[in-house]
Amino acid sequence: MDNDKKGKVVKFLKIMSAYFGLYIIHYIILPYFFKYGVPESASYIKVFMLLLFPLFDILILKSNILYGSVGICLYSFCVYIYNAKNAYDFSLGGFIGLGVYKEPYVLSDIEESIYVYIVYYFIIYIIVFIIRKIREYLRKKEEERWNS
Repeated sequence: MDNDKKGKVVKFLKIMSAYFGLYIIHYIILPYFFKYGVPESASYIKVFMLLLFPLFDILILKSNILYGSVGICLYSFCVYIYNAKNAYDFSLGGFIGLGVYKEPYVLSDIEESIYVYIVYYFIIYIIVFIIRKIREYLRKKEEERWNS
């Protein structure tokens, strides 16, 4: 295996392990951290972490949209396998999820979560890309000014 492919495989495995680590925090550690069940504030913590994770993924791990999409699919697959006894009121029926937990709603909620996350990831990726291009352009202009 040449170095380029090896580097891509290592990068892919780092990103997948980060998404798996996020799942472990959300569904293995956090639900059992609270003494009297999972409070509503834990759902806000989970959503906040999911909103910040694309920034971590793009800026720190240097991921791309394909790896991010595969990562959220891995995360969602893990949620489908084990969702900590419906820890975050996941897959509730009724109007705006106010009903009771039903197993058939799990796949539809996961599918909806994947779509929302990928769109959000794409928007964050575009914003970061534009900011990087602007910074690169300004850096080149500054170098030209100093060189002339």
